[in-house]
Amino acid sequence: MADGRIITFYSFKGGVGRTMALANVAYLAAYSGKRVLIMDWDLEAPGLAYYFRGFINAEQNDEIRKAPGVLNVLWDWSQQATTSAPQALETLITRFDSGEVFDACVRPIMEADFLPSHSALDYIGAGSPSIDSQQPRAYEQALSDFSWQGFFQAASGGVVIDAWRSWAKRNYDLVLVDSRTGLADAAGVCTMQLPDEVALCFILNRQNIEGIANVSAAIRANGSERIRLRAVPMRTARQDTAEESDAKARTQTELTGLGGFSTEAIQRDMDELTVSAAENVPFYEILSPFAPSSPSLDLLSFNYRRLAKHLLGEDIKEPDISPSLRLRVRQRLQRRHTTLEYLDELRSGDPARLASELETLLSTAIADAEAGNILPEEYSQRLIEATYDLDVDFENEYELQFKALGYLRKLYDKSEQRWLSTLIQLLEALISTARTLRYNLSDEDCALFEELDNVLLTAISFEHRLKRIQYKTQLAEHYWQMSQECIFGPLVLQARAMMDELRNDPQKLTGSLIKELLLADFTLLLLEGALLEQREKPEEAASLYIEALERIDLLTELTDWTPLRRCKIEFMVRLALGRTGTPTGRAMYAIAAVEISTNLVGFASRFVALGQAVYEANDASLLNRYLNTSLEVSGKTGIGIAKHLAYNTTRGLQFLRWVLALLMPTGASLMLTADNVQKLANVTQVVIDVAAHRGRNIGRAEGISEFFDVAKQLIECFRHHLMEDSALAALSEVVAQLEQRMRREHPL
Repeated sequence: MADGRIITFYSFKGGVGRTMALANVAYLAAYSGKRVLIMDWDLEAPGLAYYFRGFINAEQNDEIRKAPGVLNVLWDWSQQATTSAPQALETLITRFDSGEVFDACVRPIMEADFLPSHSALDYIGAGSPSIDSQQPRAYEQALSDFSWQGFFQAASGGVVIDAWRSWAKRNYDLVLVDSRTGLADAAGVCTMQLPDEVALCFILNRQNIEGIANVSAAIRANGSERIRLRAVPMRTARQDTAEESDAKARTQTELTGLGGFSTEAIQRDMDELTVSAAENVPFYEILSPFAPSSPSLDLLSFNYRRLAKHLLGEDIKEPDISPSLRLRVRQRLQRRHTTLEYLDELRSGDPARLASELETLLSTAIADAEAGNILPEEYSQRLIEATYDLDVDFENEYELQFKALGYLRKLYDKSEQRWLSTLIQLLEALISTARTLRYNLSDEDCALFEELDNVLLTAISFEHRLKRIQYKTQLAEHYWQMSQECIFGPLVLQARAMMDELRNDPQKLTGSLIKELLLADFTLLLLEGALLEQREKPEEAASLYIEALERIDLLTELTDWTPLRRCKIEFMVRLALGRTGTPTGRAMYAIAAVEISTNLVGFASRFVALGQAVYEANDASLLNRYLNTSLEVSGKTGIGIAKHLAYNTTRGLQFLRWVLALLMPTGASLMLTADNVQKLANVTQVVIDVAAHRGRNIGRAEGISEFFDVAKQLIECFRHHLMEDSALAALSEVVAQLEQRMRREHPL
């Protein structure tokens, strides 16, 4: 077989359409019966293979991504040539001269049925994800570390380039090289050492024209007379404008002057090699004949056929593509993903649109992962992160995060170390969303805790070990609330064993980790106390709570730390509601808990229980102190707690009954100050008002009837204690409204 031709496609600037032109010329040449090799020498921004993704299956695409390429060859030679003994160096040269090194890089980039049986379209990429088999390093790091000066001077790299050129010309009819832009060292290899010809691709603006002229002059000045230079104008207008005519004239001036072209050569190239601008060019990479339904009528397809014909100097067949092949390519290349910029735009836009788009993008990402297609890591990372903190309802957010988890699990299976921290972060986000969404976690939610625990088990850092304790404690708290001691108890014991091990770790901790460790320990103590109470050991539980409070009081530097204050309040509440100690002691714990709280609304669920604990001390000053503190919220007497009581009708009814007990002659009515009676009336009014207008759980006849009966009794009690007629009138009005609702919904 006669020696083939090597043509480099070069552009001084990016974005002119160089790589797309090369890909189309390569396909057209292979379709016309040639054995074609394409090589991606754009080492900083490789992308040639993208144009052929639709022509091979997912497994082949993955193989191409992992295959050794240009940087592997350059790196291996540099490492071995500079360290080998003379005899070993001769063996190395022989191996490169034989071509086996280059053969190892070659991969077919188009399935056989797209081409005639006697042709071929092969590919050598920029390099594999990991370079250097002895001391592997990431492609990006190897590229940064690689020294062109060392390659050519210390390692005599010209031997490799000559061997590569000879091998390529022996084995292929046509070799097309996609070069780096600008004046980089790799561009010099591609334009002055490897090729027989250089197609200088440019658009008609000053930067491109002057850049191409300078490169042309440099190639000629280098004494490369064997290299034929071709001028390939791209993205030109279909009809000449005055501005474009000026640009063409400037091109001729620059290339005939500085660039060394003859006037005839420039004119011929402008006529034969120009690629005109086309409308409706796809935004994804695809070969031109496969984009339109009728390639023979498509301007861009015509332009590439003309370019191939005159660049190669022979007739080029118009591809006759069967509908089944066209469909296969389109199905593989249909829009499945998006750009990072578009993802960022979505995140700052309409939340509903973001949720809808994310659902689609995640579905297609999962489908690709199942098919073995590997998406760029940065894209996958940003797609997953886009599901965090969505401004949509929690149910929708949970579903999207769960779908993202399905995708992330597939990524994690392929590369645990790369995706470990992302998986931990997403599982934490899902658990947080689930806890916000549901009071009682589902079995699916609990499984997330188990999965997170297993993932954290593979990480050995102090932070991850602490996270294991924190999430095991959260899960234990859930089973405690569900009264499932058979699960709750063992979880607490496991967490304590892990905590003891962690506290004995000699690692020096930072301030934030010390605080997190303290918080986890006190949270665990609360659960251990709950476990003791469930096992009918109230005295032991109380001792544990008191000891914990004493420890907290010693942490004077953390007095204002809100999480620790919450723990302190919870210990006090447990002691107030417990079965140990004196009534006065329990009352004092209840009052202390209220007095150090900065969020009294949070007491709504236990307001009555704590109040009853204080009432049982039979001390007027303590009861008034409790009511005065707990009902003063945000400057509005009792309104904060009132609203939280009102929207839970069971809790609201419980409150009304307790107030009724306080105001009955046999109750504590004589003990209450007029001010506190007024506050109780305000809260009562809000609770009844909500029941009269918006309450749902009391919609059944017995529920609303019970509410009404208690409300009527309260009116009579308040009549004896309220000093302001207006307050009594307001209360009477909401009770009347409640009666109207009862008669309307449940007439006798």
